[in-house]
Amino acid sequence: MSRTRYLPESTAPWLPVIVFLALLIGGGWGLVAQVSGGRGPGVPFMLLWLAICLFNGYVWLIRVAYKVELDHGDLFWFSPFRRGSIPIREIQSIERCALSSQLVRLTPADGASVITRNHREFSSLVADILAVHPGVTVGEISIGLWGRGSGSVTAYKKLVN
Repeated sequence: MSRTRYLPESTAPWLPVIVFLALLIGGGWGLVAQVSGGRGPGVPFMLLWLAICLFNGYVWLIRVAYKVELDHGDLFWFSPFRRGSIPIREIQSIERCALSSQLVRLTPADGASVITRNHREFSSLVADILAVHPGVTVGEISIGLWGRGSGSVTAYKKLVN
């Protein structure tokens, strides 16, 4: 199998880093303004803001892969701050992620799951994985709003049926 690249994100991989930095700076500034006696939105709101930013930063900067590549029986994945690889034969299932209907989890026998978006060329990624390892269980995956415009819904239904 030659190297196959799956790019579910149409933006640059550094864009989420800039967005989350701006959100954290804004949240930190609001918290400092409130604690120092200035006018601000309130400490509970700012703490909630920062907690939500940190959670989303973890998910979108570390866990969700912006690029997945298949090469010689291995799946390579890349997120802004983390990357890794797993043998395709170790993938047990491909299913919708509980975080969002637009995220898909590729679960290996051991180790952490690979999470990626399910629009654009998702059906071709699944087809390439199934060509190497036909025993992978493919769960019910609902293609989100962005996937509908790319034609991947019909391709995915053809692949599964």
